[in-house]
Amino acid sequence: MATLPERLGRVIWWVKVRVPVWRQDPAFIGLDEATIDELEALADEAAQLRIAYAGARSAARAAGATYRQRARTLRKQAAHAAERVRTHAAGQPQPADVLVAARLRTRSKPSPTPAPGKPIAFTAQLDESGWITCKFVCKNDRSLRGVTYLVERSLGHDGAFEFLTLARGRAFTDKSVPPGTPRATYRVTAQTSTKSGPPAEHTVRLGSADVPAAARHAA
Repeated sequence: MATLPERLGRVIWWVKVRVPVWRQDPAFIGLDEATIDELEALADEAAQLRIAYAGARSAARAAGATYRQRARTLRKQAAHAAERVRTHAAGQPQPADVLVAARLRTRSKPSPTPAPGKPIAFTAQLDESGWITCKFVCKNDRSLRGVTYLVERSLGHDGAFEFLTLARGRAFTDKSVPPGTPRATYRVTAQTSTKSGPPAEHTVRLGSADVPAAARHAA
């Protein structure tokens, strides 16, 4: 049995190409006129329906684009009308009655956004160039977006904390540790645009006996 194309459109072409050849001597190839006539009629009908189907698809795409455009316009205008009702209701003695009459819900107050978490589980690594790369874990509420990490640094045993960098992920690299510094303490605070979490400190000892071991973690 001949292998026909998988795509239906190509099946039509496959039959149409062979029907004239098969008509030359049907008996020689084991067919008859009735079978060939039926195949030709089916191919012609399928070709016409394929054309109609393609036209219907084009019309459906055009109708879909028009529908989406109108629906977006409707949504915009409906939102404007609803906002007018809410503005009007706000100035009435019983705002809730106006909203009920308009079948609009009373807006609930948004729940307070939680503060970010506290960085924990610090690790530190000192490379040959003297750069210190610190990584940590910080569990934040799933609702929080745009959490960044304020990193401050204190050098030596009693140095003041100064701004180092604003990390966008749970890692940062300190490329400016002065040579001979015995220790560096990093204070990391997770923050959003409105709230800050509790800070955490991590001390990295830079003495030869401690490099590049993870330093003690002081919360």
